[in-house]
Amino acid sequence: MIQTNHASVNDNFQEFRTLNQRGHWLIPIARGTKAPQIKGWQHLRIGPEDFDRYFSEPCNAGVLLGLADAEGYVLVDIDLDLPQAVELADQHLPPTQFRFGRESKPNSHRFYRVRGDVKGKPYKGADGNTIVEIRGAGQQTVVPGSKHPTGECVRWDENGAAAIVELADLTASVAKLAAACGWQPPPMADAQPKAAAAADWVSRCKRYLEKTPDSISGQGGHDAVLRACCEAFRFGLSDAEARDIATWYNANKCNPPWNEREIEHKLADAKQKVSGAAEFGIRQRQGVTPDWVPSPIDCFPREIAELAKAYAEDTGIDSTAVAIALTAVAGSAIGNSRSGKPKERYGGSGGVPPSIWFMLVMPSGAMKTPLLDFAASFLKPKDKELRDKHKREMLDYEARHDAYIAAQKSRKASEAGEKMQKPKPPPAGQLIMANTTFEAMAEVLNDNPRGVLMHVDEGAGWISDFDRYTNRSSVSSWLEMFNANHITINRKTGENKRVYIERAVVGLIGGIQPGALKRHFTPEFLENGFLARLILVMPPVKAKVWSDSTIPPEAMCRMQELIDGLWALEGGPIIDRTTGEETGTSPRVLQFDDAAKKKWVAFANAHNAELHNLTDDELRAAYAKIENYAVRFALIFELCRNRDAATIGAESVGNAIQLANWCTGEACRVYAAMRGKPAADSFEADADRIRRWLAREGKPSITPRDFSRIARRFKTCEEAELRLRNLAKEGYGVFSEAMTEKGRPTTCFTPHEKRGSATK
Repeated sequence: MIQTNHASVNDNFQEFRTLNQRGHWLIPIARGTKAPQIKGWQHLRIGPEDFDRYFSEPCNAGVLLGLADAEGYVLVDIDLDLPQAVELADQHLPPTQFRFGRESKPNSHRFYRVRGDVKGKPYKGADGNTIVEIRGAGQQTVVPGSKHPTGECVRWDENGAAAIVELADLTASVAKLAAACGWQPPPMADAQPKAAAAADWVSRCKRYLEKTPDSISGQGGHDAVLRACCEAFRFGLSDAEARDIATWYNANKCNPPWNEREIEHKLADAKQKVSGAAEFGIRQRQGVTPDWVPSPIDCFPREIAELAKAYAEDTGIDSTAVAIALTAVAGSAIGNSRSGKPKERYGGSGGVPPSIWFMLVMPSGAMKTPLLDFAASFLKPKDKELRDKHKREMLDYEARHDAYIAAQKSRKASEAGEKMQKPKPPPAGQLIMANTTFEAMAEVLNDNPRGVLMHVDEGAGWISDFDRYTNRSSVSSWLEMFNANHITINRKTGENKRVYIERAVVGLIGGIQPGALKRHFTPEFLENGFLARLILVMPPVKAKVWSDSTIPPEAMCRMQELIDGLWALEGGPIIDRTTGEETGTSPRVLQFDDAAKKKWVAFANAHNAELHNLTDDELRAAYAKIENYAVRFALIFELCRNRDAATIGAESVGNAIQLANWCTGEACRVYAAMRGKPAADSFEADADRIRRWLAREGKPSITPRDFSRIARRFKTCEEAELRLRNLAKEGYGVFSEAMTEKGRPTTCFTPHEKRGSATK
């Protein structure tokens, strides 16, 4: 065992190298942060030969958890969040010589080696705060030699080997420690609701098939049975449940009945057709949606992150949804005064606007409306100020208009050879709009060239209203506004027969229920790219629990000051060359500085490489918009940090990349939930990708090298091989040794229909 004091910041490279030489997988993390910015970091394996390249500059390092070493053990971190848990840890946890923390929280991380799959699990108290957390597969922990976001250095308390313990014993010890600190174990789950839910879907499928035509020999009987089997899988039934449905259908709807072997063949054909065509529709029961992963809240500006955490603690809504809603409001406060550009020709002549289109996906009663109202409330003082100003100007206008009418009726003005200029009504100042038609939106933008925020309480009604009032598509006009393009409306009547907006900047915050979103998840809206432009966020819904916590007034004041400061930013006017009149507002463009440009290029290349290899055309559209959103996030973050900024810096771009990567994963998750398809990086998606490739190539198996070529998120053959081994472990196929055509040994993966985990 080696006892050591904390090494200086300049020695962090050697600290990291020592851990790497001891067999631990490390990944680089930006200095002073805890969240990796490298996309696909979970699959990154940095060996000694590549260590200098990844850790050439001062940075933090995270150790990958849950990975099996040469002896079959996986590394687990017990993260002690509550000070009381740190004090009681020695009484409950097994001793280990791999312990560290920071100055204010020593001994807060304790590492062990166990056998088995370890998934992360937090133990929380009644106040919702985490007491202790088991950290395992798919996670990482910042190690000594790094600098914590608080500014403290992460340092060793004991730099030795992690103790080997039984997973069951470790889990029990952590539970006892959590209970000693106030954690209450959840009540035993009742299996009956799950069984009842399954039976409900089976009965729904039967009721549906009862209404379909019978299977009659010589009258399309074969197709009828095949369709019935397909419907069973479209309802999301298991193989056993689908077999029960087919048996029932055969006995009650087939004339004459088919034999058992023929029914088995039709079930196999149906399953292949449905899964191969990704034909799981709205009838599939839930269960395929990946788990919710909160966004890295510390990547947001300080005022937004602070307020989002406080609101989440007060209401129970996840802080991610709050932070993105507040970011959208901040973007609307900036409006047409600023725009962003990574390079000269990016985003057109006017640059990328700061407008965010945020849609919160939660069921009724989950407090969507209070959250949206809360976010919009920081713009309401300015909105009221604009409306009050318009009222005063209208009183003056009405007086001048009355004088004009009186002068028209009098001959005195004409006798003197003078004509009074007809007064024009003042522009109707407005900042927040509710659900409205596109024509009304254009009128408001005509009077408010800086831009507005669209506050949609119920997104389903807003989407349904498209194309209701005009013959031409309102959707296409909204698509133009996403990039702040110009819009024109020509009318047959009215004083303003032609409304022209040079740069239509509109932000959006709205809410929609999952069922309503699923109904609008139609080919029309997916193909035209409308849904791809929405930042869809679907946080978990928690039971309402009374909390005595309140939002600190100081946090509210800081947020209001931030919004007011962003509103005070001024752009430049757009002058009509013919009339000389001001027709709009021209934004001041902020480009990326050299350090920011370097980070941006790495992100853009990695993101577009992943986009290039996507086979899902609908998800490709969402991926394509995420890159554009990264510029918007960077612009907003930079102006929140420094309203006088002339360029966008590396810190803002790095934080924006973190949020953009999170939005990419959340888009995959929401799309999977809405369509019943697995997420793009799930086991199901990888297995399906392999089957399609093998069918196209006419091969029975795939090698790690070939798999890394069709799944570009794996940077090396070693990463691809690990994924194939995990696919075999999860029951999607067999991983084995093989010989190449030239007689050389290699490894390969042969898929089959999933039959359950091979470890069971």
